[in-house]
Amino acid sequence: MEPYLMQLDSVLSIPTSSFNVQNRFKSLRQLVLKFVDLTDELFETILSGCTSLECLYLLHSRRLVNLKHTVPHLKLKCLEIYRCFNLEKMEIFAPNLVTFKYLGPIINICIKDAKQLINVRLDTSRPYGYPDKNSLGLVNPQRTGFVFGQFAGYLSQLEYLRMNVSCFELGVPACYQTASYFLKASPFLHRLELNFQLPPDGRQALTRIPISEHKYLKEVFLSGFFGDKIVMDFIMDIVDCTIALERIDITTCYLDGIMMTGGPISVMALDDVARVKTSIRELRRRLPQYVQLNFLDDC
Repeated sequence: MEPYLMQLDSVLSIPTSSFNVQNRFKSLRQLVLKFVDLTDELFETILSGCTSLECLYLLHSRRLVNLKHTVPHLKLKCLEIYRCFNLEKMEIFAPNLVTFKYLGPIINICIKDAKQLINVRLDTSRPYGYPDKNSLGLVNPQRTGFVFGQFAGYLSQLEYLRMNVSCFELGVPACYQTASYFLKASPFLHRLELNFQLPPDGRQALTRIPISEHKYLKEVFLSGFFGDKIVMDFIMDIVDCTIALERIDITTCYLDGIMMTGGPISVMALDDVARVKTSIRELRRRLPQYVQLNFLDDC
């Protein structure tokens, strides 16, 4: 019986011949590699040899530099790459790719002809020496430019967006500007996730950005909630520009979303609990009746 799932943890090297099609990996559908030092050549061998592969997860691979697979892989639907910090370039030809998630340095990414791509997550390391704004007037372009420049062709089909607010040097206002742009550029967005790892700067305030009514956004998820006014305003502005919103889920825990990294990380001090609960009550009072608010810490 040929394997359909393989997971390798903390392997220093793998002989290329181990992934030869003749060695019974042709039917492999899911592969998870954690702390496995793949080479660029072995990555290409895996995708070339595992023609039935649907999901590939790579975490902490130090030897990857230039990922390249230019022959169409027709089965690959999910590609997730986390913390491969020596990576410089990625070129993938996967026309049926649905989910792409990446956490690591800013690199050149080419996802070719992925007309089914609807689920994208991009988190990047913080580089130095970038200007404050780009030609669109968007703050902190090391992240916004990274997304808009390389994934502009896919924004109109995006259904899921996850944003880590801690990635924005200018905090919540910069994240708000970027989220507003996404709502404009992604008319079919169904779910928006906002994740706060650090308390927002209480001195900041939002400058409201006019957005036409979004017809498809149904779910908003927020982790690392501190109950601050600026975040409350962020939430209400999203509510005001949507007509199909059904639910908002909120937790005080920070969820990094990286597969198999353990449970949620608590970022809430006991002294802040009262403020959070007050803010949740205020949100329930202000939200329209058709929007369900779930405070997950009560579960």
